[in-house]
Amino acid sequence: GFMAGLAGLYYTSYVTLGLPDGAVDYETEAITAAIIGGASFFGGEGQVTNTLLGFLIVAIVKNILNLMGVSPFVQPVAIGLLIIVAVGVRTMRKS
Repeated sequence: GFMAGLAGLYYTSYVTLGLPDGAVDYETEAITAAIIGGASFFGGEGQVTNTLLGFLIVAIVKNILNLMGVSPFVQPVAIGLLIIVAVGVRTMRKS
């Protein structure tokens, strides 16, 4: 809770006004970064350094999509597909 409040305070100071819907889709990107970084979708395992690596991968994918001119409305779909692929690969590796 404390870290979420701190992040909200930082975001508000960054954009210089408070918007109730200002950080839409950030939670999806955070979950994607954690899953790509190796955290289990079902809980119990994961490392902070790998999550940071997952965040870097998500940021690179979003940057590539922007450079390719992909619509901002389609980009969350690509992030969702990234989650599905990461969970699928992790599940196949475990079995």
